[in-house]
Amino acid sequence: MAAEVTDSIIAALKAMTSVTDLVGAGNDARIVAWLKQDVGIPENGTIAVELDSTEHKNDLLGQGGLEYHDVNILVRSTTVAGARILAEAIRVNGTDPGTGLAGYSDTPIDVLIDATLIDTTGPTPFSRDDGSANEYYDINMTFEVSQNEVV
Repeated sequence: MAAEVTDSIIAALKAMTSVTDLVGAGNDARIVAWLKQDVGIPENGTIAVELDSTEHKNDLLGQGGLEYHDVNILVRSTTVAGARILAEAIRVNGTDPGTGLAGYSDTPIDVLIDATLIDTTGPTPFSRDDGSANEYYDINMTFEVSQNEVV
């Protein structure tokens, strides 16, 4: 289910110390399911987790199996450096490669998920809607996330 995947990715990010050192921990963490245009963004950034698509895989008998999800993680900061630092924290969780979201395999909530980093674009300047000359900088990270279909 879509909410399960998004919630699992958010829970996984909230368990990564390199990420929470930047965006806060627990209920105060700046990790959301959808980013609203006009939220305040600090220099060390905000993360939005967005489910782009879901593909169900079945065997020849029509039995359910795996679900593949394309998940976009948007990193937004007020500086290029802030966006890059946060994206790298998501990718490798600091100095502990294999514990970040690139190559992730764990059960953050109820269902085992596996995540693979597919593509990263940015940082891209993004104008604010408040009429100021200040910009946001976005890095978009695309992950393929798989999980067993829950029936």
